[in-house]
Amino acid sequence: MNASIKPYSLTTSTAVKRINLKLLSPKLSLEETKQFATDFGKAMVGIQPSSFEIHIDASSFQVVSKDLVSTLEDALKVYKQTGFKKVTVNCGDSVVLGSQVLRLARSIQLNQLSTITKGVEKSAKLM
Repeated sequence: MNASIKPYSLTTSTAVKRINLKLLSPKLSLEETKQFATDFGKAMVGIQPSSFEIHIDASSFQVVSKDLVSTLEDALKVYKQTGFKKVTVNCGDSVVLGSQVLRLARSIQLNQLSTITKGVEKSAKLM
């Protein structure tokens, strides 16, 4: 990716208590990962995550390759540790991606996660 263009967009809306994260690339370089960590930390300043939702738009992805599964799991762990009220991942039309995200969320007990695939929302929380 071009150094001046970030592979993600991160915005905070305090009015609706929501953080919006749009992923433009499934893989970040080490430098991009460090920049994301900095930007994410700045987004957390002055908010109470337990009253905020984070909406992650991964609709441009089809599937998470084997080499990126642990990266996705680590990211989900961060969202769990942060303590968001709700984590929503828009998987676009990819049923496979939605299943992967739900499986990983359940494996780390991120019960406040849900996916949206083909307009249908599914919760990671097992009833």
